[in-house]
Amino acid sequence: MGRIARATGMGILRGCVGCPFIFVYVVGVCFAFFFIPLGRWGDRLNPDPKDLILPLGLGFFFLLVGPALLAAVGTRRRNARFDAIFAPLGLAGFPFALQYRRYDGTFAGRRLQAFVSRGPRIVLEADTAVATRFGITADAGDTKLLAGLVGERPIGFAVPAFDGLVVFGKEEAWVRRLFAEPGVPTLLARLLLFDGPLARRQVVLRPGALTLTFQLTTAFLRWIPSPGQARDWAEALVELARIAERVPAPVQPLAPTPLEQRIGSIRGLGLKVNPGVAALVAILATPLLAGAIAGVTILAGRACAPARGPGSRVEAFEVLDQVYRSAHSLQVAELRAIDLLGDLGTLEREDDSALHASARVPAGARLVIAKSGPDGVGREVEWTFAAPPAIRMRDLEERWGKPVSSPAPDGPKAVVAVFATTPGAGARWPVRVRVRFDGGVAGPVARIAVYREPAR
Repeated sequence: MGRIARATGMGILRGCVGCPFIFVYVVGVCFAFFFIPLGRWGDRLNPDPKDLILPLGLGFFFLLVGPALLAAVGTRRRNARFDAIFAPLGLAGFPFALQYRRYDGTFAGRRLQAFVSRGPRIVLEADTAVATRFGITADAGDTKLLAGLVGERPIGFAVPAFDGLVVFGKEEAWVRRLFAEPGVPTLLARLLLFDGPLARRQVVLRPGALTLTFQLTTAFLRWIPSPGQARDWAEALVELARIAERVPAPVQPLAPTPLEQRIGSIRGLGLKVNPGVAALVAILATPLLAGAIAGVTILAGRACAPARGPGSRVEAFEVLDQVYRSAHSLQVAELRAIDLLGDLGTLEREDDSALHASARVPAGARLVIAKSGPDGVGREVEWTFAAPPAIRMRDLEERWGKPVSSPAPDGPKAVVAVFATTPGAGARWPVRVRVRFDGGVAGPVARIAVYREPAR
C-alpha cells in the first residue's frame, strides 16, 4: 500500500478515535446548558427570559470559546516547536493568515521561506532565477492518475536513482539536463526519498521559486521533523536551486501566472492576520462576549446579594409566606385584627379603624391591619417596607398567577398589581393581593396588601 493510502487510512482512524469523544462532549454540553434549562424554563408559570442568559452563555462558552481556547493553546505549542526547528536556520517566524505560521530569512546566501499548518503541511521555498516549471513527486500513484486525466505524461528516466519519482516538466530537454548534473540524484533523494512518515512529498519549480512540500503523515500521532532534518532539507533545496541556475537557461522562458503572482505577493507580505477571518471571528465573538458579560453580571449580583437577612431571597420568601398565610386566614374566618396580627409583628397602637404594628419580617417594615364592624374584624393586612425586599414579579406570579396592573394614583412611575388568590380549603370569602412597585413592575416592591373583597 502506498504512503498516500496509508496516510489517508491513518487520518480516518484518528477521526474515528476522536469523533466519539467530541460527540459525547457536544451532546453533554447541549443537554446541560440548553435542553434541560430550556425545559425547566418552559415549565414555569411565568418564565423570565433573563433566567436563560447564564445557562445559554455557559453553553456557548463550552461549545465555542472553550474549544477555541484549547485550539489556541495547541497552536501556540505547535508554533513553539516549529520555531525551535527553523530559528537555527536564521528564519524569523510570525503568525500568518491566522492558522498558518510563516518563516522568512536568508540561508546559505539565498532567501528561504517556510510555511506550516495543520495536517501537517510543511513548505520550504527558496528563491531562484530560473523561469520554467517542473514537478517531482515521490511514490504518488494518484499524481499519475490525475495527470493522465488531463493528458499529461511523466518524463521517464532509465537511471535507477530516480526510481519511485514521478517527474513532469514544461521543457523536457531542460529537465533532463538538470537531472544529468552531478549531485542532483543525491539531492532529490535527500528531499523526497528519506525514511519518515510524511506521505505526500513534492518538489515544484515555478518561475522565481523552488518549493518543497510535505503533506499528510502515516504516523498515528502528529509528527514534526527534527531541527537536523529541517536543516538537511534546507541545504539540499538551496543547493538544487543553485544547480538549476547553473544549467543553461530554458529555450522558452515562462512568466509567472496571475495565480502564482498572487501567491508570491501574499507570501511576501508581513501580513499577520487575514482581515476576513478576523472580521468573522469578531462577529462570532461579539454575542459571546455580550452573553459572558451578562452572565458575569448576574453571577456578581448573586454573589454580592446576602444569603440571609435584609435584602436576601430567604427574607423575600419569608415575607411571601406570611402574606400567603394571612390571605388564607381572611378566606376562611372572621378574625379580629389582633388575632390576624398573631406572630406577624409587635403591636404599637390601635384605633377605631386599624391596628398599627412593626413587622417581624422584614426589619423596619410597618404593618397596618384595617378592621370593620363593631367586633373589629380584620379585613386587610398591609406591609409597608422601609427597604424593599428581594421580591420579584415572577415570585408573585408563581403563587397567584398573572395580575391586573394599573398606574398608581400617587406616583408618576409607580404601578399597582392586583392578584386573585386561589381559594384554599374551607374558603368562604374571595381575597386579593395588592402589590405596589416603584418604577414599574420590574422595580422594587414598596407595599404588599392582602384584603378581603367587600360583600356585594
